[in-house]
Amino acid sequence: MQHFRTREMIGSLQYVVDCTRPDMANVVRCLGKYNGFFTRENYTMAKRAIRYLIGTEHFGLVYRPTIAPPLLTAFSDADHAMCKDTSRSTTEFVLQLNGYTWMWKSKQQGRVTTNTCASELMAASDCMDNMVWARELLNELKINQGVSTIYCDNQSTIQVIANRGNSKKVQRFAKKARIIAEFVDDGALIVNYVSTTENVADIFTKALGPQRFEYLRQKLSMENKAFVAKKSYDKRRFNGKCFYCKKTGHKETECRKKKADEERGQVAR
Repeated sequence: MQHFRTREMIGSLQYVVDCTRPDMANVVRCLGKYNGFFTRENYTMAKRAIRYLIGTEHFGLVYRPTIAPPLLTAFSDADHAMCKDTSRSTTEFVLQLNGYTWMWKSKQQGRVTTNTCASELMAASDCMDNMVWARELLNELKINQGVSTIYCDNQSTIQVIANRGNSKKVQRFAKKARIIAEFVDDGALIVNYVSTTENVADIFTKALGPQRFEYLRQKLSMENKAFVAKKSYDKRRFNGKCFYCKKTGHKETECRKKKADEERGQVAR
């Protein structure tokens, strides 16, 4: 029974991650590796993930309207040789539209890489594929995109792309660098450097401390929806509109008409 229960737990967590909880992508990916041969320790980890989910049940992705035209940006990252069993790295990226998270991924790479530069290049290539798809979708919706930016925290990877893969570090993956370079030459994409501390995709690579995790979670445009709803209600209630005279520019407690009516005894105090 515990075997099937753990599978149900991991499947349920994966569904939540795919919908509105990208902050749990890393832990669910780690749990998924032991889906067929998990131990009591893995079962305890799954229960801990569920406790975190229950404790943050009101958190989710928040989207707000903006005046600026929709602009695509992406953050890519990789954790080199993270898996101790296979020595495979992990690919992580997050795609945002005007700073609001749209797509994300935390997945083990299909090939073993010999260095960090190669694993980061594979992650950037996967991120580019999704970026190109998103650009085509927005173009079909008549939302034309200028130059979309992919942020990477590895200087060597950016240099390899600029050199079109002509490096001994990525001989096996030079084709991926050349594909990205072609899109850069076409003016569709640009690959820029971002520090690791500001790389949003870093939340998918490994376990982080509380402060670092909460900071990147906020960067994912995740907020406490209960607080957002209350703040939105308060804004509607106290936005300067008087509920007595129905005029804007003042609150009901500041309404001169109401005060005058109270003085004449027309309104109960």
